[in-house]
Amino acid sequence: MPSLRELIYAKYLEIDLENEQINDFSLRKALLNSLFYEEFIRFANLNNSKLHDFSKLYELVKFKIWYIIIHQQQVEGIFNIFDIKTNKNMSLDTQKSKLYLAKSSLSDLKFTNNDLKKVSIKQKKVQLLNNENIDNENILTTQAANDLFDKLFNKK
Repeated sequence: MPSLRELIYAKYLEIDLENEQINDFSLRKALLNSLFYEEFIRFANLNNSKLHDFSKLYELVKFKIWYIIIHQQQVEGIFNIFDIKTNKNMSLDTQKSKLYLAKSSLSDLKFTNNDLKKVSIKQKKVQLLNNENIDNENILTTQAANDLFDKLFNKK
């Protein structure tokens, strides 16, 4: 029994035939060859058939279809500038920055070396403050643990 996807695809093929829109990548011409036709029918009727086991069909796919598909994917990639891959753990600011960079040309970005140095210095200061806070928390935690130990074992 064909799947829903196969049924829909077959319906689209029927509509194309009715409208004489045929783009079969030379399959119809290849099917006129009796050896190719027999191989094609065997491939279509096997459940777990591997394309590379059918040399004539494999050649058609390799030389007539494969390069067209690859070319189409490359063209789609070139024109899809907003296909921004983001990680679910990215902050909203990082996602916005990626979108901004994707839509901007390099000449639109007005960063100077001094601007980048200022940002770098600011980030280092923030990192130092965070490290100091962590160190202070560790000291307080250690002191609290020591006080608790002394209290539990009556040491002062």
